[in-house]
Amino acid sequence: MNDISFSVCPLRFERHYPDGTKHGKVAVGTGFFWRKAGREFIVSNWHCFSGKDANSENALGTFAPNKVIAAIKYFAGTNESGQELVGNVEKIFDVTDHSENSLVIEHSSGHLVDCALLPVEFPDKENLRIKFLNELDFESRFKPDVGEDCFVVGYPKGFSGKGRTPIWKRASIATEPKLDHGGRPIFLVDTATRDGMSGSPVIVRHRGIWTPSGQVGWTDDTTFGETLNLIGVYAGREGDEKDGFQLGRVWRAHLIDEIVLKYLEMEAEAQNLAT
Repeated sequence: MNDISFSVCPLRFERHYPDGTKHGKVAVGTGFFWRKAGREFIVSNWHCFSGKDANSENALGTFAPNKVIAAIKYFAGTNESGQELVGNVEKIFDVTDHSENSLVIEHSSGHLVDCALLPVEFPDKENLRIKFLNELDFESRFKPDVGEDCFVVGYPKGFSGKGRTPIWKRASIATEPKLDHGGRPIFLVDTATRDGMSGSPVIVRHRGIWTPSGQVGWTDDTTFGETLNLIGVYAGREGDEKDGFQLGRVWRAHLIDEIVLKYLEMEAEAQNLAT
């Protein structure tokens, strides 16, 4: 199975009350696993974790989530035909503390960057099949051009493949990926995405000959085969079906490590204050 599929998980956002009851509504989204400097995170959109619009801060629904449930995959053996069997276990993580303070780490620009991280600790990793997306074999030098294909890997309307594996929704890069769209570190992709895909990683895949230097012809660094790179995090649409088009927003991948750096700085500052 593709390791990227094991790094992506469906998320269910809920509101739990002190008396043990839950809000009657839930929200769904997509997240993926990230590990840096020994710390583990779930990456998704700020609007998913908060239940608020990232631009206006208006409520998107009838509740603000304080719990997120992630379905984490594990290898469950093989069937009689030798096909891999994938199981899932749901883990509940706090989004806020008991005082309703958010545990989610935003970008230094705040919620205007609709990408956020939830620090977590995954129990029983030896019994799960957690893959951290940033530890997979990506080619960071591969920078796609406008018009090239990419994939939004997530859960449209919560729909999944067998074993709750994600859907690889094909897209094409619709705006110049090296230029910020609307003055923000995003570019647009052309694809008919659906609710539930917010927080999906966007993967570019090239098959064939590729030369990092961009030179024509075979050079010492030319490769042949499959070249993959993580290029961003999907976060909703610019248009809708009634407009006759759907363009998805993709926040650039480098923002993730910028948020991690902010978290590590906050952690170091807290430790200094404690000593």
